[in-house]
Amino acid sequence: MNINKGRGYRVFQICNALLMAGVCLVVLFPLYYMFIVSISDGAAIMSGQVNFLPKGFSLRAYRAAFKNNDFLIAYPLSKQTLPGRTFFMRMAVFTMFFTGGMIPSYMLVTNLGLGNTYWALILPGAISVYNMIIMRTFFEGIPAELTEVAYIDGANDIQILWKIILPLSKPIFFTLLLFYAVGHWNGFFNALL
Repeated sequence: MNINKGRGYRVFQICNALLMAGVCLVVLFPLYYMFIVSISDGAAIMSGQVNFLPKGFSLRAYRAAFKNNDFLIAYPLSKQTLPGRTFFMRMAVFTMFFTGGMIPSYMLVTNLGLGNTYWALILPGAISVYNMIIMRTFFEGIPAELTEVAYIDGANDIQILWKIILPLSKPIFFTLLLFYAVGHWNGFFNALL
């Protein structure tokens, strides 16, 4: 079928392309900005020198992100043979429904002597129960036959974790990295502490 592509159609295509380019820019710029801030020096960030290009170079943010404990907790909780699995999951979910709030969190951090330290940024958000449940669900979806075959071939739990589970877990790692990035996008309270 031959459609007559007149002047109006070409104008529509140009306007549509410009609109989509603008939408892409609006969506991608915050992600780009977050990336350049994550690799910039902390002093340059605090002084407002980081605009479109990174200033200095620091991987401190990535080191803190990869020290996250969600993975170390979620993988064992995905195993049906873990003793007390149900108890630990119920305790974790309980904390999702009943949190202290801003003032008790402030009092806890200051009374522990964590004020004006990096620990005030790291410890309060060290484990996200929601992200842990997502990761546990992902691990439960990995076929048990893979680990059984590895056991038959003589692999131990650590080898199975490093050679089978971790390579298969790249999608969930990047998903949670995005969740953490969005979660810290407007996070001001821990930084104030």
